[in-house]
Amino acid sequence: MAVIGCGDMEDAHQQVFAGLGDRITVIGTADVVLARAEHAAQALGAPRAVTDYTELLDDADACLIVTPHDLHYEMGMRCLRAGKHVLMEKPMAVSEEQCLDLIHAASTAERQLMTAYPMRFHPLVAHLRELVAAEAYGEVIQVSVYTEQHTEHPEGHWIRSAARLGGGQLFSHGCHYVDLLLWMLGEPVRGTHTGTRRGTPWMEWEGTSNAVIEFASGALGYHFGTWGARATRHGYAIHVHCEKGMLEADLTRGLLYAHHPWAGEARAAASPGGSPRPRARRGTHGGARRLQTPRRRTRPLRRLPGQRRQPAHRRPGQPARAPRDLAALRGRAARRGRRPARPRAERGMGPTGSGRPPAGVAQPAQIRW
Repeated sequence: MAVIGCGDMEDAHQQVFAGLGDRITVIGTADVVLARAEHAAQALGAPRAVTDYTELLDDADACLIVTPHDLHYEMGMRCLRAGKHVLMEKPMAVSEEQCLDLIHAASTAERQLMTAYPMRFHPLVAHLRELVAAEAYGEVIQVSVYTEQHTEHPEGHWIRSAARLGGGQLFSHGCHYVDLLLWMLGEPVRGTHTGTRRGTPWMEWEGTSNAVIEFASGALGYHFGTWGARATRHGYAIHVHCEKGMLEADLTRGLLYAHHPWAGEARAAASPGGSPRPRARRGTHGGARRLQTPRRRTRPLRRLPGQRRQPAHRRPGQPARAPRDLAALRGRAARRGRRPARPRAERGMGPTGSGRPPAGVAQPAQIRW
């Protein structure tokens, strides 16, 4: 394989090549900056590093194209016409016409043309798609994808240019997740997209986007993506809302949750004579099957001024505890030179702050990779 382009994405591809071992041989690297090509060649064990990628075509069976988006079409067509298989870093090209030309060229040359959409091969995503296809929780109502990151390249970088990027955040990065929505939900009918440069002034087009797609099945797909997130912890997640519950893939932490619906409504509907059974009392799981509990704590829940304190869980008949004077406790601890313990309502999981889920909601299942 010839690696064409040794810039920002080259490090990610190096990790993949390392995992493939002797299943693939890199015969050479190419980049307009020779030093980058030489560095990549050394890391990948390639014997050649050049500035003109066409010098590698005679010795290559396939080409990996990892260049600015506006160069994909020309390089892809050159490689396909030379009889090479092509793995194209996303997006395939910057226009529909260019994409169709590349597909036609690959078909004519009887060579493989593939766009690099690695999210389909993520273990959590692959398992999530299996559950969706099997209708493990019934028919899908909506799949929502959330991606948050801060991506601000230096002045003069090609990603800042809408012409070279092919658009904005949705076109460059959101395409991964639009691909997942199509993979999971099938044939799209129509969609909308809105975006803004607010918070990402370095982008010529949108740095934050919201896309909604309606599918032939009646299900909806949604993607929120931003390159302007500013937080101590950014998140990547996929929520699949179904008739019988919700599936949640926490891509940031590598966890897959299976959320059950609140069981109180189901028991009321199923009770003899239509008379509702007593609702689950606060602090129980409402009869829902409790699954494996992820043992992790969240950050303290903070109340806004004037917000009522949520009561902690307690046994039937047990009197409620008097609210603790947090200011007095913290002042006393400060005078003693130690950090005060946070009260239960601040250190627990869930809105009740007790370490248990809200009434009637089962703990989610956990799959860890």
